[in-house]
Amino acid sequence: MTTLQPVDPGLRADRWSRLALPLLSGAAVLAAVAVLHVRDPHASGSYGFCPWLALTGTYCPACGGLRAV
Repeated sequence: MTTLQPVDPGLRADRWSRLALPLLSGAAVLAAVAVLHVRDPHASGSYGFCPWLALTGTYCPACGGLRAV
């Protein structure tokens, strides 16, 4: 016959601390996808201006990455 051991409160806190980073990362990705769904990255000026593009006249990796997503 098995007996149940009481749950250590520190164990429960440890579980949430392990899950915090994946949950926050997932929430950040969902927020980014929602913003991309609402705003068109192909429309000029829809996200403001790119300082790199303004200074050099070339597209930065973030500009291309935003359009690719």
